[in-house]
Amino acid sequence: MAHRRYAALPLFLTGVCFVVLAPVFWMMTELPPGQHIPRASENADLYQQVYPDYHYGFGRLRAGALPLWNEKQRCGTPFLADPRHGLFQPLNAVFLLLPTERAMAVHAFLGLFLMGALYVLFARSLDARYSSALLGGVVFAFSGASAGAMSHPSLAGTLAWTPLLFWGLREHVRERRAGPAVVAGLAAGFMLLAGALLLAGVLLLLATGYFMLSLLRPSEAWSGLWRRFRGALIVPAVASGVSAVQWLPSLAWCPALDNPWSVLTGVSPVAVMPTRLADLPAMLVAPPAMPVPALAHFGVLGLAFVPAACLVRRGWLDAIYFLVTGAACLLLTAGSDFWAGAAPLRAALAYPAGFSLAVLVTLGSGRVLGAGKEAGGFRHWTGVLLFLLTATALLLFGNNTARGIMLILLAFSLPVVLLRSRWLSSLMAFAFALLAFFELNNAATNHYEHPFEDAPACYTRHAEILAVADEQALGGRVAISTHPRNPSLIAQAGML
Repeated sequence: MAHRRYAALPLFLTGVCFVVLAPVFWMMTELPPGQHIPRASENADLYQQVYPDYHYGFGRLRAGALPLWNEKQRCGTPFLADPRHGLFQPLNAVFLLLPTERAMAVHAFLGLFLMGALYVLFARSLDARYSSALLGGVVFAFSGASAGAMSHPSLAGTLAWTPLLFWGLREHVRERRAGPAVVAGLAAGFMLLAGALLLAGVLLLLATGYFMLSLLRPSEAWSGLWRRFRGALIVPAVASGVSAVQWLPSLAWCPALDNPWSVLTGVSPVAVMPTRLADLPAMLVAPPAMPVPALAHFGVLGLAFVPAACLVRRGWLDAIYFLVTGAACLLLTAGSDFWAGAAPLRAALAYPAGFSLAVLVTLGSGRVLGAGKEAGGFRHWTGVLLFLLTATALLLFGNNTARGIMLILLAFSLPVVLLRSRWLSSLMAFAFALLAFFELNNAATNHYEHPFEDAPACYTRHAEILAVADEQALGGRVAISTHPRNPSLIAQAGML
């Protein structure tokens, strides 16, 4: 049955879609036409942390030296032991091949492509149709949360392997083979190597809960429960073995820090978070007019399909799990008086929420736009009714953009629902995926400058100051302190 779920041609075509859409999305969201805002706190990490760190670390690797120590900062500090640098993350190999500023863009392309293409693979393990899987992949890969993460290789590298982790766990339970468990372990190890440990932690927690639920689903034979659970121990074994090259030196270094927690939470997406619980519904439907993407905006088109997801026949347990976990993560993402101090954790929780929502969109669109044997009966028509009610509510209470999208969605969904033609259903789902992409593309714009635009020329302005400091030091070692937003000298200029 596995060969029927993973036909080569449809997987190739969906992959081609993400190959085309990924660079378009990144170029339009990170480098939109018009005036860009110069360096500030929103993009300071790109210039003062991401570019210098990757330029220095992978530059040393290209020279044939393992960067164990960074003698350019704080009169010397460990470099390899800092997990945020992601030296051993496979996607970061592009920094060995290209100039740093170009590698940042190519890394983002690869991250977006893998998020979408591997999500389709996972959706197929849920028996979703390719067209519905494509729609869910667009929601996951091109949301506001994803746009805020693509400038940070550590965040992008973590998200890129997330669907593969879920696919391996699901296939291991379904097929009772060790191969998918090994793949899941590799994916988990790559996520830990990316450097965003807090984000990896919350996604691994979501995957663990999903695996435990998959073991207990009624369709699985109880007789093989212990065998499947025992086989899943391969996952942490492979993950810890793959990532040992990073966590062993980090484990020796981090406890000596004054604030080890900062190593886990030091990376945040460039996006605006909801500051109050009351802001969350508005951000879901229509992102605020801000110069950075909205963390909790996943597209209004997909929201219309979410209620119907709970009425699928074979995947209702998956729908319930992702509905509960996604809603919980979204609520925790919103700010409050007692939660305001945990901004990194709040930001990290937006990504399991986005993944959960993408699964619900896949399952719900398959239920509403189902054709042939998938259509008809109480579940189908109840799902269609929920879809129509939700779309109508978004039409009435959304902004002008939401109203326009809902009008298009309703107008083109009704013929599919009434005719129940498989070809028409697939065509409309593909069209809705493109519509969702263009909606998210327009809503996730980041107007702050990116190193791709002005690096490395922008760093030459520091050369004179560094030369003066070197001359004044008279051959000795000095520490130079600079303000985080200083345009004349960045905090890590010495690494360049």
